[in-house]
Amino acid sequence: MRQYRIISEWKLRFRLNYIVGGTAGQTTAANSLTNSFITGCTGGSTSGGNPSIYLYNESYTPSNATYVSGNFLGITNITNSSTGGTITASDGGSYSMPVGTGVLFFFRGAATNWSTRTVYPYIAPENVTLTSVGNMNSGAYTFKDWFTPASSNLAYTGSGGGGNAAVRGFNMIGNPYPCAIDWLNFYTAANGNARTNLSTTIWVFNPVTYQYDTYQATSSSTGVATGNASRYIASGQGFIVQGTAASPALTISEYAKVVLNANGTVGTGTIPAAAQLTGANLLMTRALPQDQIDRSLRLKLEVDSLNYDDIFIGFNPSASVGYNPYEDSRYLAGMAAAEGLSSMTSDNVPVSINYLPFPKQTAQVIKLYVTGKTSGTYNLLQTSLKSIPQIYDLWLIDKYKKDSVNLRTQTKYTFKINLADTNSYGSNRFSVVIRQNPTLALKLLTFTGKKTGDGSLVSWSTKNEENYTNFTVERSTNNGARYTIVGGLAGSGVGQYSLVDKNPQLSVNLYRLRMEDLNGNISYSSPFTLIYGNNGDVESNPVTLYPNPTRSTINLTINPVYAGGRNVVQAISGRLNAGIAGSSFYNIRIMNASGLIIKNESTKTNTWQADVKNLLPGTYVMQVYDGSNNSLVGKGTFVKM
Repeated sequence: MRQYRIISEWKLRFRLNYIVGGTAGQTTAANSLTNSFITGCTGGSTSGGNPSIYLYNESYTPSNATYVSGNFLGITNITNSSTGGTITASDGGSYSMPVGTGVLFFFRGAATNWSTRTVYPYIAPENVTLTSVGNMNSGAYTFKDWFTPASSNLAYTGSGGGGNAAVRGFNMIGNPYPCAIDWLNFYTAANGNARTNLSTTIWVFNPVTYQYDTYQATSSSTGVATGNASRYIASGQGFIVQGTAASPALTISEYAKVVLNANGTVGTGTIPAAAQLTGANLLMTRALPQDQIDRSLRLKLEVDSLNYDDIFIGFNPSASVGYNPYEDSRYLAGMAAAEGLSSMTSDNVPVSINYLPFPKQTAQVIKLYVTGKTSGTYNLLQTSLKSIPQIYDLWLIDKYKKDSVNLRTQTKYTFKINLADTNSYGSNRFSVVIRQNPTLALKLLTFTGKKTGDGSLVSWSTKNEENYTNFTVERSTNNGARYTIVGGLAGSGVGQYSLVDKNPQLSVNLYRLRMEDLNGNISYSSPFTLIYGNNGDVESNPVTLYPNPTRSTINLTINPVYAGGRNVVQAISGRLNAGIAGSSFYNIRIMNASGLIIKNESTKTNTWQADVKNLLPGTYVMQVYDGSNNSLVGKGTFVKM
């Protein structure tokens, strides 16, 4: 049985003393392989101006002049760490970090060789084992900012807060549990997990590429990622979330934990994971296979195999062209990255995940922001093109070189950046243009129909239709004055379609095809006619049989027409109303080709239906008699298939 305990607020914080360690700050002879080399902290190396540990505060104006002049504040002192976990930040304040605070840690190696750790050409970091002893976190927890721990909300500094618009609402937090959590559990508020005024995107710093990889939940079971980001957040892993309005909040519960099922697959539930996620599910190794949406384009800016940045452009008919934090994922520039790539929304917000609707008749231009750390040669790659309909042309436009390439056929474009020439990089050089090719528009090739044993078989063939095309078969029985819907089909790209009208009317049936293309444009085919009657003109024969031929069911209608100078239906109906006739209105007799009577029935209405699927294939005669005087009303033949 699971037990929970209440932990007082003062314990809901953590310490960093295990990073510094007991021998930190000693001489080159210390040789401690259990402690890390820490700069900028009392108790660690006093190498000035370059702390190893940073916290994030979105209220400051972004600046890349130094690490401590922007949103990352260095930890300059770790004091009372064994009892209170107090730290001093570069803003001069003293803080205690709540559980779940994200920490940026520059790992510099073991606590040895102090004099050469920060001197060129520097020493490559050695492996160091860090050990932390304490209670494991459990139960639900609401994330708090380290600089406002009394608030249950994360940070969102409004427009009055200064020049922080580029990073407004970004908060660096971490997974506080001793097992992985699944970000998809936060897509909807359930089971104690709550997300208020927060985007569905998380950002994770990739230490290999120096980029922020992005994962966006698109539903409670699917998502899309750039780089090596994953829906799974490992134990102790830091990540960034974004508030979208004032008072953003995030609460995590046991239900967010990842469970390893008995068969080794990943699931979620109330029981903590039996083992930490490793291998493909851990960010430090290869990337997880990511959920894909149906229609998307991925681009990568590459210097070499280790230095790259990638973006995702997805197409959704309900998406907006402007920035929407619940659809798009804002781009965060990497620290000391060799390159940078983002796409621009229509309101000029750089994003790493960009959702747009498909363009209609007017081409859509998606501006790219491309930059590099040094002048030189770069490659822009199309790495994935998934299910974008063939009607759309995709072009990469290089305004600087006055060049363009077809992204469907050319997946690599090599170019140069000259930092002395601002036209060679930035947001005004490259763009992706997506437009419809009019030669690939929907075309109707044929539209025909015929009578069958099951009804009217309506068939048509088309060109350039896909699953965005909708077909509707319509029928009119008043010479086209009004049409009713028979049925519909969605296009699938096969080019050949058919639909059966199982209830054609006993008259002139006029059929037409309604077609809706991906732009919502409606067009109609020329109609064709199928006449359902029996042995002559529908208007003069009192007996009609359909469908004819038939496989299973035969329908009889006695038409209100004059036979022998009188209206048959009205005459018999009049006798019934006067109480003249007996219990029968019509007597019905079915005979085979040899004249043998195989079925006798009666009905009081002028419509009747029989199941004939057990009859042998062949031609049959149906005779209808007036039940009051046994006079022949009419007859017809039908074919059983």
